Amino acid sequence: MKRSNQKPSKDARRPKGDRQAKRRRGAKTWWSRQSPSAKAIWTGVLIAIIAAPFVAILEDFGGLLSPFSPTTSITASPSSPTTSITASISPLYDSNHGWVFSKKKAELSAAPSVDAKEEEWAEWVQKEGGVTAAGGAAARVTIAGTSSKAVVLRGMSVTVHERRPPIQGTWVGYGGAGELSPRRFLLDLDKNPPSVQLIVRKNVPNADGGDDEAIDFPYTVSESDIEELVLYAHTTSRQCSWTATLHWEIGTEKKTTVIDNEGKPFWVTAPDAARERINLYGFSESSP
Repeated sequence: MKRSNQKPSKDARRPKGDRQAKRRRGAKTWWSRQSPSAKAIWTGVLIAIIAAPFVAILEDFGGLLSPFSPTTSITASPSSPTTSITASISPLYDSNHGWVFSKKKAELSAAPSVDAKEEEWAEWVQKEGGVTAAGGAAARVTIAGTSSKAVVLRGMSVTVHERRPPIQGTWVGYGGAGELSPRRFLLDLDKNPPSVQLIVRKNVPNADGGDDEAIDFPYTVSESDIEELVLYAHTTSRQCSWTATLHWEIGTEKKTTVIDNEGKPFWVTAPDAARERINLYGFSESSP
C-alpha cells in the first residue's frame, strides 16, 4: 500500500474550533479597520432598515388621533368680496362761508375775489390761520358703496374733543347765507351730547335754497348710488374741535366710519367774539 506524499493544509491540521475562532477574528478585524465616519454611516443604515416598519405603524396610528397630522390636508375656501363704503371728506373753502381770524383786519393779506376757486380760498384761509365761523358749511362728505350690494346709512353722531373761548379777531365772509345742498345737517356742539339735525327750511328759517321735503336717515348707497352730505357745525359762544361718526350696516353687520380732517378734528368758532368784520360784499363793520 503506497503512502501519499501530499501534505495536509494548515487548516486541515488545525482543530475545527481553532478555524471558527479565526473566522471570528477576521470579522472583528474588518470592523476595526473602518473609519469612525464609515461606522456612523453603516450604523445609520442598519437603524433605518430596522426602524422603518415601526415608523409607518406609528404614523398610521397618529393619524387616527390627530386631525392635524401631516397626512391631513386642510383647504381654505375662497372668501367672498367684502362690501364696504368709501367716504370722500373735504373741508369747505369758498366765499359762501365765513371764517374768524385771530389777526386784526389790517394784519390780514388781501382775500381772494368772491368768484375765486375753492383751492385759492383754502390756501388763503390756511395761510392766515382762519377757523370756520359757526353756522357755515364745514365739511362735505361724499359716500358710495364698493359693490352693487346696498349699504344702509343709519345715522350720524358727533364728538366734541375740546371747547375753548371763541376767537377774538376778524370775521370774514358774506353777510347773507348761500345756497345749501339737499342733504344738510346742523351739528349743535353746545348740546351735551352734541345733536345732529337735518336742515329743512321749516326748522331753519334762514336756510336759503332749503327743501321742505328733505329726507332724513336712513339712506342707501352702492357703487352706482351716491349720497352727499354737507355738515354745518354750530356753537354760540365757544371754539370747538369736533369729528363725526357715520353709522352704517351691510346685512346684519354694523360698522362705522369717522368723518375728520385728514386724521385731525375740524375746528369751528362762534363769530360773535370777533371785534372786526370784513364783508365780502364790499363793506366792513366794527363788529359782526
